[in-house]
Amino acid sequence: MSKSAKRSVIVSAILAIMLCVSLIAGATFALFTSESKVNIAVSSGKVSVVATASNFEMTHLNGVNVGAENGYSAEDNTVSFENIVPGDKLTFDITVHNDSTVAVKYRTVIGCESNDGLYDGLIVKIDNEVTVRSNYVNLEVGSADKVVKVSVELPANADSKYQGKSCKIYYMVEAVQGNALVDASSEEELIAALESGKNVNLTQQLTLSDNTVIDGKGSVISGAPVNVKANATNVTIKNVVFENPVNEKNNASNFVCPKLAGKLVLDGCTFKGTLWDCVQITIGSDNAEIVINNCTFETSNNAQRYIHVEDNKFENVKVTVTNNTFKAATLTNNVIGIYLKDGYTDGVNLGGNNVYEDGLTTSATDGAIYVGFSTNIWKNKDAEAIAKLTGKNA
Repeated sequence: MSKSAKRSVIVSAILAIMLCVSLIAGATFALFTSESKVNIAVSSGKVSVVATASNFEMTHLNGVNVGAENGYSAEDNTVSFENIVPGDKLTFDITVHNDSTVAVKYRTVIGCESNDGLYDGLIVKIDNEVTVRSNYVNLEVGSADKVVKVSVELPANADSKYQGKSCKIYYMVEAVQGNALVDASSEEELIAALESGKNVNLTQQLTLSDNTVIDGKGSVISGAPVNVKANATNVTIKNVVFENPVNEKNNASNFVCPKLAGKLVLDGCTFKGTLWDCVQITIGSDNAEIVINNCTFETSNNAQRYIHVEDNKFENVKVTVTNNTFKAATLTNNVIGIYLKDGYTDGVNLGGNNVYEDGLTTSATDGAIYVGFSTNIWKNKDAEAIAKLTGKNA
C-alpha cells in the first residue's frame, strides 16, 4: 500500500467499546464494561457513539428467572453470577446511541480473549443469530437508538468436560462514519477508500491481486463488477456490501473468481442487485477451497443464481456455505449451484444455520440446490432447505 493510502485511513473516526465477560462453569460469571472511547475525524464531522448495557436476565433450564439485574454493581460496571450450570442463559441489551454530527455505520463483535476450554461449549447470539459478528447497521444523526439483543448460553446438553473451565469473552461495538462515496479505478484506490470507511463507485471493472485481504467495515462497492486474478491462491474479503453491478451486456455478477487455485473466503459480506450471479467461481486446481460464511444474498427477480461454483475437472475441492441468509426472490437458475466432478462432492457442506426466506423460488428444472455435475448427487446435507425450496425431501 502506498504512503498516501496509509494516510487516508485516519480520515475515518473509529469507536470501540468493550465489554469483557468472564464465565466459570459452576463458579462465577462477570461482565465488565469500559468507558466509551471517541476519536475525532480529520474532517469537521465528529463521530461519537455511546453503547450501554442493560436488562440483564439469567434463566435456568427450567425457565426460572434468577434476577440477574440484582447482580449488577454500578460502582465497577460488573455483573456477577455463581453456580452457572448447563441450561443457564444470560441475556442483556446493548443500546447504541449516535451522538455524532454525521451518520455512522456500526456493528457488534464478540470474540474470545482467553479460554481454557469453556468457550467452545458456549452458544453466543447477536439479535437471535448464532454469530460472532453482525453486519454493519446505518445510524443517522438524531435517529432513534438501536437495541442489540445479546445472549450467552451454556446449553443443556453440555457435557462434563466443561465443568470447572473458564473463558473471557469481549463484546465490542465498532463505528465508522457512513456518509462518504468516492470513485475508484484501481485496486490501490479501492483498498484505501474501504480502509477509511468510504463507499466506493468502481468506474471500471477491477481485478484484485492474489494474497489479498480486505475488510470493508460494511462499506459499499457499486458500479463495475469485482473480479479476482485468475489462479489466485489466497483471497479473503470481509464485511463488504457488493451492490448493483453494471456492464455493457447487462449481465454483471457482483463478484467473480476465475480458476481458483487455492483458498477464497467471503465472510460477513452482502450481495445485492446482481444481473447474473451474486457469486461466480470456477475451479482451477485440485484441493481448491471456498468458504462463504455469514453473508446475505438478495436481488430482484430473474437473476440467475445466488452462488455458482463450477468445474468438472478437479478433485478434492471443498465448498463450505454456512450461516448465510438468502432473501426472497424468483431466480432463473439454482439458488445454489455447485457443479463439481462426479464422485468428488464429499467436500461440500451447505449446512450450518443457513436461512432461506419464504418467497425464495427458482425456475431451475434441476433443483433449487444442485450439487454434482452430470447428475444431482446431493447427499442430504441441507435437507430442510431442499424441502422448503422445492417441496420435496432430499
